Amino acid sequence: MKCWLTTGIAVNKMSTVSAPIYRSQTLKPVLFAALAAVLVWEVTSRTFAAFLANFAPEQALQIHSQQPTALLKLAQTKLGASDEKQARRMAEQALLSDPLNAQALRILGQIAELSKDALMAVHAGFRSLFSE
Repeated sequence: MKCWLTTGIAVNKMSTVSAPIYRSQTLKPVLFAALAAVLVWEVTSRTFAAFLANFAPEQALQIHSQQPTALLKLAQTKLGASDEKQARRMAEQALLSDPLNAQALRILGQIAELSKDALMAVHAGFRSLFSE
């Protein structure tokens, strides 16, 4: 009598089951449900964070820390409050999430204009795109 192992069941040549079904068959739906829950959370949190970004950027960043719109809203606020260092950091962080974001480049240009350093404006845009 030869036995083959197929899908967790050992079957002999007469096709009678000689071993119970393994737990892997009951584990698959649990893993699928866990994966589905993680994916639903990702989609929901990113969508909700994008919605909150215009109205409450601080809360949007608590949900999704790399939300570019929320980062740029706060960077614009920091720039208005003369906190150029924080505004630059937030604009560069937004560029890492969205490298072609014109608003982030505009904020970096405003910071460079305020500091009267035109070369820094160009350099800061490219540096934030290619550095980690």
